[in-house]
Amino acid sequence: MKLSNLIESIRNTLTITKYSILMFFREKTAIFFSLFIPVMLMGIFGALNMGGGVKFNLAVVDEAKNPTSTQVIEVIHKIEAFETTETTDKEGAINSLKNGDFSYVLVLPQDFGSQFTNQVNLEKIPASLGTTQTQINPQKIDLYYDQSQNASTIQVGFTVFDKIFDGLTHQIARVPNYFEVNQISVVGSDLRYIDFIIPGLVAMSVMQLSIFAVTGQIVSWRERGILKR
Repeated sequence: MKLSNLIESIRNTLTITKYSILMFFREKTAIFFSLFIPVMLMGIFGALNMGGGVKFNLAVVDEAKNPTSTQVIEVIHKIEAFETTETTDKEGAINSLKNGDFSYVLVLPQDFGSQFTNQVNLEKIPASLGTTQTQINPQKIDLYYDQSQNASTIQVGFTVFDKIFDGLTHQIARVPNYFEVNQISVVGSDLRYIDFIIPGLVAMSVMQLSIFAVTGQIVSWRERGILKR
């Protein structure tokens, strides 16, 4: 390609770009869909703050109402991931779970914690009396959950409940902690949800302009003979 032809092509491209920009800003519909809609979406998703973390709506049915069950409920209230509601209506809580009002329904039975009390009483009996400690069978605690939730999200809740009851077991059995996790904070970029959504919406707007505005306009100009002129 000769230098003169290259210069002419560059000049034509710059001319097309110039008039495309002028036509874009003169077209109110294009400005609305290309600028106003993305800004509106940024504001909506930024206000919702959809990256705020996992939250679970939990209903606790305390049928035992003893010190052990009260201690469990107090621990659950301290967990930020749970929006806890205490109720005595088991069937009503399960129906609310089916309607999507709750993520989990935890039922503490009437004999909750009784096996710990029996074990403590056995330990107080002198060994000279010939008594032997019986093995404690784990008590079954019903935890209802919404199966329509994401499997990984459900597993997060199960892990939290396992930690709660494991900690309660160690506390009652007076089992010492042989390991302790030392949490070391490292300062990094403080990114919010809006920091992720803005680049995505900007990229979407650029993609739409490239596909519909530029290519479509050039084809229209060619059909109408504007490019040749």
